[in-house]
Amino acid sequence: MQDNLQSKRPKRCCSLCVLFIYGCRGVTGYQGTFKDFLDLFCNGKVECNGIFEHLRDAETFFEENPDIEVHFQVYEETLKDPAAEVRALSDFIGLERNEELCRAIAEKCTFARMKDDKDKYTVKADGKNFLYRKGVVGDWRNWFTDEMLEEYYHVYEEKMAGSRFYERYARTKIDNTL
Repeated sequence: MQDNLQSKRPKRCCSLCVLFIYGCRGVTGYQGTFKDFLDLFCNGKVECNGIFEHLRDAETFFEENPDIEVHFQVYEETLKDPAAEVRALSDFIGLERNEELCRAIAEKCTFARMKDDKDKYTVKADGKNFLYRKGVVGDWRNWFTDEMLEEYYHVYEEKMAGSRFYERYARTKIDNTL
């Protein structure tokens, strides 16, 4: 049995969640600030108890089901070399492939292409598509103050210590590309 797990940086998930909530305030009724949401996010008071519990649950699942192979795909890495990620997924599921097909799939799956292709099917709030925003890495920096980032990492380091995901999203991974 096989499974595919796609992951995004927890900070990115937090900023995307609040943008989703802001985008559909009429539906969710949320009126708080990003700081308010960060407090909820860090304390697991959001959908599915937040990203930290989600990652820990995934980790437990992997440990309890060692017979299930998991392909771990990271959004930020996919953006760097989309065709390589398509090749890796193809290899994981055991499909025959060629380079031309991998490049074509990668091109069809670019953020801009998906945003354009899916626009007519996307639910909109106030006429705006809130599911497909920018598709860039690092936009979380526009939302977090230094104080909020410190709060986030305090919680992250506490909740994720000892996790197989810890290093992937640790404070030391902050750079200009992520």
